[in-house]
Amino acid sequence: MTWPPGTVIAVLAAGLGARFGGGKLDHDCGGRKLGRWALDTALSTGAPVLVVTGPQAPAFLGEALPRPVRRIINPAPADGMGGSVAQAAQAARTMQASHLLIMLADMPLIGVDLLADLASRARVSGLAATRHADGRPGAPACFAAERFDDLAALGGRAGARALLAGVPDGAVVDVVGDALMDVDYRTDVDRLAALLSASR
Repeated sequence: MTWPPGTVIAVLAAGLGARFGGGKLDHDCGGRKLGRWALDTALSTGAPVLVVTGPQAPAFLGEALPRPVRRIINPAPADGMGGSVAQAAQAARTMQASHLLIMLADMPLIGVDLLADLASRARVSGLAATRHADGRPGAPACFAAERFDDLAALGGRAGARALLAGVPDGAVVDVVGDALMDVDYRTDVDRLAALLSASR
């Protein structure tokens, strides 16, 4: 695929996975460490990829190297996702990116087509997101550079939720099936592994 020039992808992988019991992104899921699915999808676009982790790098990231991945450290992951989003936005701003697409490392069913759709819509609207089951827009989401300052100022557990509340309806992608399923508990892994196997 031809990825839009200037668009950077950030994979957020700093969460502690407390509900999972720790080590979530390095847990086996369908023959790969969980975090590898999202990272491999991001890398397959050909876009520059940032991975935001806590102070200790997850094993799945080391296995993916030496592919072109830039690791960014969130020094306080326990404070919530907002800090990771802010770190990614600061890096994208330094890179003079035109857009930043944010995805979560614990959502292994996200596909390249969805990311490309978000990147395309954000070029028109300045902001694009996916519609979640509760009706609210959320990640993955794509932001134009004029939003980077707002993103860089974020903190806490809400992430970019307040900014996403203003996304135009035409820039919200309705996703069919289980693509937005994430892993919170160990009981989620078997179902996800079956879905990943069926999608191959």
